[in-house]
Amino acid sequence: MLSTLIYRSRVCEPLDADALGVLVRKARARNASLNVTGILLFDGVHFVQLLEGGRTGIGGAVRGHPAGRAARECRASPARPGAISSLRGRPDGDGRPA
Repeated sequence: MLSTLIYRSRVCEPLDADALGVLVRKARARNASLNVTGILLFDGVHFVQLLEGGRTGIGGAVRGHPAGRAARECRASPARPGAISSLRGRPDGDGRPA
């Protein structure tokens, strides 16, 4: 089953380019290990992220995601889910979950 999660959070203190780069590299590695794909948008204040993968992978990504650790360290506010959905496969019809 393919699950999609969209959430947003807000930085508590400014992130410089180096800190943001570290966060993105950690997120990519973690997501790959969980077979999760997605996109992260950041405007200097807010993060918006879409994650896609299996339900277990999405759950693991949310619990262990660098943005989640950033929230615990007060670099970002807790994630606020915006939408959660589940499908049997991709809408494009190829039937693969990710």
